[in-house]
Amino acid sequence: MMKTELKRMIRTNFDPILAPHGFSCGGKTNVIYWRKLSTSIVHVIVVAAMQQNTRYQILVFGTSPVVEDEFETRFPNDLHIVNAPKCYLSPEDGVSDYQKLYFCGNPDAFMTSFKRDAAPALVNSAIPYLDKIQTIENLIPTIRLGGMMGAALLQVGRTSEAKQLIENEIKRLSKLPLDRYGQVERALAFQSDLLAKI
Repeated sequence: MMKTELKRMIRTNFDPILAPHGFSCGGKTNVIYWRKLSTSIVHVIVVAAMQQNTRYQILVFGTSPVVEDEFETRFPNDLHIVNAPKCYLSPEDGVSDYQKLYFCGNPDAFMTSFKRDAAPALVNSAIPYLDKIQTIENLIPTIRLGGMMGAALLQVGRTSEAKQLIENEIKRLSKLPLDRYGQVERALAFQSDLLAKI
């Protein structure tokens, strides 16, 4: 299936499920759904084509400008997946580390897989998973990245835990070579700003 046709089919079938729950949609490469609950919590569902558009995967995560450096610049196309690798959606396991691939080699395959697997997984697992993430405190158990965890813990007042993680992240980033896009430098500045608040 051509990428444009796949995107059209995704929008046609995912929108009626996700829009009533407050999700907007966009994305340059992938189809990305999001809803902003507040200034500190954003829910994201990414539908990413794979294997020459014959399969797609669904990634589900909560995130926050509080934990993501350059959130506004990255949003929505380049956000870090806070709960990776426990971010994949499947009808069997909900949101977990099992990478379910949904079929989409042709329109019939897409619709069969969507009705049987993707739609029930969105309704029964993705939305309830995200509904539980209402605050930074709710987000913390899902965070798998140390740099983000330090920022989240600092936000909720767990300063001593946050300090150790932030210092560890600064050490890790300091060992990386600087890249031509300045990502390492900006990540270091973000962590250093967090440390200065302690």
